[in-house]
Amino acid sequence: MIERYMYQDIIQFKMGRAVNNQVLYWAAVYLVDGLLIDTGPAHTAHELLEELRREKVEKAVNTHYHEDHIGGNALLQRELGIEIFAPVKSIERIAAKPALYPYQELVWGCPEPSRPNPLGKEVRTGKYRFEVIETPGHSDDHVVFWLPEKGWLFTGDLFVSETPKTARPEDNQGEIIKSLQKVYHLRPQVLFTGLGNIVEEATGTLARTILYLERIRDQVNRFKAQGLTPAQMVREIFGRESTLKEFTQGQFSSENFIRSFDR
Repeated sequence: MIERYMYQDIIQFKMGRAVNNQVLYWAAVYLVDGLLIDTGPAHTAHELLEELRREKVEKAVNTHYHEDHIGGNALLQRELGIEIFAPVKSIERIAAKPALYPYQELVWGCPEPSRPNPLGKEVRTGKYRFEVIETPGHSDDHVVFWLPEKGWLFTGDLFVSETPKTARPEDNQGEIIKSLQKVYHLRPQVLFTGLGNIVEEATGTLARTILYLERIRDQVNRFKAQGLTPAQMVREIFGRESTLKEFTQGQFSSENFIRSFDR
């Protein structure tokens, strides 16, 4: 399933695999002045291709290597003949066939390997110059795209929610806090997120997210000093484990979120 929205001169394509007419997990890509930011999951790659055939697409960029952000790379390279750029740390991962968990295969699909070009410090289009900013934490290769004259920040998965409660095993909340602080100081006006949320009160939202994560970090450190296990901390802080833990074979969980403060 794919939905199309306009925000000023940005086209957002919000997509996801539907089961019983219910989208399992939304992902979003953005087309700005011929630049496509991320290519979405493999399951919706052909739908995205048909939408893009009606548009001017000159090149694409990836925020990081995860399967819900690069799943259309190979198809768009082949069918549209566009160049795709990704962070240097992403390239070999995107070029290899990933080993996915069953939930990843179900929700997003397995991306066909592709080989992007390495991103530099900026990406230029006819009208705009996007700054490429390294923002590790969600993954070690993660970047965001910043358009200063508009105050637009394309966040990938750096910002997901003001109050996240789950994480994957590789997430590092200490690095995420640093990356959020880095982009907070840019004073962005609008966040364009990988989940499809467009957040207009951007700077305040980032400030509240940082404060929330710092508060959780302080609780984790206090409970750690008392000898509590991560599972016990989950019960103290959130009351219970997230239902996502079972669905994702333990990959997205509150316990992983707690553990991610200690990396």
